Amino acid sequence: MNSQSALPGSSAAPGASGERLAVEVRKASVVYPAADAPVHALTDIDLDIAEGEFIALIGPSGCGKTTLMRVIADLESISAGQVLINGVSPHEARLARAYGYVFQAPALYPWRTVLANVTLPLQIMGRTRDEAKATALEHLARVGLTGFEQKYPWQLSGGMQQRVDRARARLRAQAVDDGRALWSVGRNHARPPQRAVAAVVAA
Repeated sequence: MNSQSALPGSSAAPGASGERLAVEVRKASVVYPAADAPVHALTDIDLDIAEGEFIALIGPSGCGKTTLMRVIADLESISAGQVLINGVSPHEARLARAYGYVFQAPALYPWRTVLANVTLPLQIMGRTRDEAKATALEHLARVGLTGFEQKYPWQLSGGMQQRVDRARARLRAQAVDDGRALWSVGRNHARPPQRAVAAVVAA
């Protein structure tokens, strides 16, 4: 596969309406080699997402929704084309913690409480225990989980587990949703409102 390239020192380009683009996809293709015939997961995809814009990708199973999301999140490489996140490659954006990604199935540690799951990335990033707790409580309140901080994932419904995962992703993007997931990307992770959000809806 060809490597994705970013323009050195570039910034997000304005879209047709003059808004700054958070995501730019140009002629992106993903091809998986196989013994019989290659699998064309994506072919010449173009997509612009402006900062603050909400995008839904809807289509039948196997049409490439998840693959495109994985490409944007730097979980998959493209075979051809170009993908930019705020003017840089997905790899550079990921290293800069410029977005959060919530997987289709909640990725929570079952032996940690809701609060401990959400504070974990902040603790790894060197925040103090008190600071991590205060920030986590704020984000849990935003997703309607006040009062569930000391519960364990197995004590929550599937939707509530998704909200815990979403709170953790938003928290990482601030310090730094495929299927029913929200995926967030922002030019300045210190300003949460300035994010483009794309939702992939499995049909």
